[in-house]
Amino acid sequence: MDPHEVSTIGRGAPSARPEYRRVPCWCASAAVLPWQAPDEGDPDAPPPHLAALTLATTLLLTPTTPAHAEDTITDQKYTSVAGIKALHDLGLTGTGVTIAYIEAAPDLTVPELQGTDIEIKNPCNYTNTPKSRAHSTAIAGILANRNWGWAPDAHIINYTTLTSYDTSVDEYCSAAPSFSAIIHQALDDGADIINLSTGAYFPYHESTAIIRATSMGVPVVVSAGNSGEEARNPGFKDETSLASLNTVVGVGSLTLDLERSEFSSVGEFVTIMAPGEDITLRTPDANGDLTVITTAQGTSASAPMVSGLLALGKQKWPNATGNQLIRALITTAHPVGEQPNPYYGYGIMQISPFLNTDPTTLEDTNPLFTRRDKNVTPDTITDYKDGLLLPTKTLGDPTYRYRGLDPDAVYHHPTRSHFGTSPRYHR
Repeated sequence: MDPHEVSTIGRGAPSARPEYRRVPCWCASAAVLPWQAPDEGDPDAPPPHLAALTLATTLLLTPTTPAHAEDTITDQKYTSVAGIKALHDLGLTGTGVTIAYIEAAPDLTVPELQGTDIEIKNPCNYTNTPKSRAHSTAIAGILANRNWGWAPDAHIINYTTLTSYDTSVDEYCSAAPSFSAIIHQALDDGADIINLSTGAYFPYHESTAIIRATSMGVPVVVSAGNSGEEARNPGFKDETSLASLNTVVGVGSLTLDLERSEFSSVGEFVTIMAPGEDITLRTPDANGDLTVITTAQGTSASAPMVSGLLALGKQKWPNATGNQLIRALITTAHPVGEQPNPYYGYGIMQISPFLNTDPTTLEDTNPLFTRRDKNVTPDTITDYKDGLLLPTKTLGDPTYRYRGLDPDAVYHHPTRSHFGTSPRYHR
C-alpha cells in the first residue's frame, strides 16, 4: 500500500456494507500550514492534511496495552496526524472559547493538566471512583493539555456528574441531576461548545435542553458509542443515547490509518469521524491514584477531538454561530460513500478545509435533522424561539416563557407565561 493512501473501509466489513473506495490521505505537519487550502488552479488537487478524529463513550475508553510506570504523558500518536504543534505555533489554541464537558471530575494534580484553564463545578460534591476520574482526566487532556491538547488556551468547565461506576451522592442532593439540567447550566454559564463523552441513556422528555442549545446555536458534541457491528454488544442502547437526537454532533471512531474502528457504533446518529484509538492515558493503581499509564480506545476520545477543532474554528471565526460551525464541519468532511451514511456519517473530519472555510458565509441553521427523533425538529425550534411550545414541553428550562394563546397553559404555568406576546403574532 502506498504510505499516502489508506483504506476508509471499516475492518471486518459485512457483505451488506457499501463498498467505500480508498481515498488518499494528506496529513498536517509543521512544514505545511494546517489550514492551507488546495491549489485552486489545479481542479484535481487533493485537500491537504486530511485528518480524521473520533472517539465515543459511557466511560467507553477500553485499555488496549499493558500498563507501565511513567512520570508524564508527553505526546499522543494522533498529534502528528493532526498537526497539533503546527496549529499551536500558528496561534490556534482556543483562546476566548469556553468548552463545557459533562462527566466525572478530572484529577487536576496530574502533570498533563498543569497550566490548563479547567474549572470544576460540582455543587453536589460527588465523589467519583478512580476509574471515572481516569476517564475524565483523559478527556480533559485531549481538550487542554499544553502540548497535545486541541485547545490549551480555552476555558474548560467540567460539570461533575455520576457515571455508571459511581454510587456516592451528597446528602443534600436527592439524586444525580439529569444531563438536561446540566446542559441548561452550561448554557447559562455561556458555553460555546458542550462535550459529552458518555453513552448514557437520555430520555426523550429531556430533549428540552437540546432544543434550547440548538436555538442558541451551541453545538452539543457526543460520542456515538462503542457498540459497532463487531463490538461486544452491537447496537446496545444506541437508539436511546443522546447522540440519537436531532441536531447533536455524533462522533465515531477511526484508527490512525483513518479506517473506521471495529467497535465504533453504526447508525443514523453518526455525524463525523475522528481518531479514537491508541490514546495514552492514566489509570488507577491499587491505591486509586492515577499513576499507571497505558493506552485505550473508544469514541469517548473522538468527541473531544471534534469539540477541540470546533473551538479552534470559533477562535478563528469569532462571529460564527455554532450552527455555522457545524455546517462547516460536515461540508468540509471527506466523504466515504453517500453523505450521510450509517458508518461514517458525513465523513472524516478535515482540519485544514474546516479552518479555511469562513463559516459566516453559511446558513445559520442546524443541518442535522435527518434522524428519526420527533422531539427536536425544525418546527420545534421555530416554536421554541417564538414562545409557542407548551410549558410542559420545556420543563427544566429556566429561560423559556410561553407566549401563546392557550389559557390552560397560562393558568397552570403563570410564572412561565406571557400571554399572547409571541413575535409570530406581530410579523
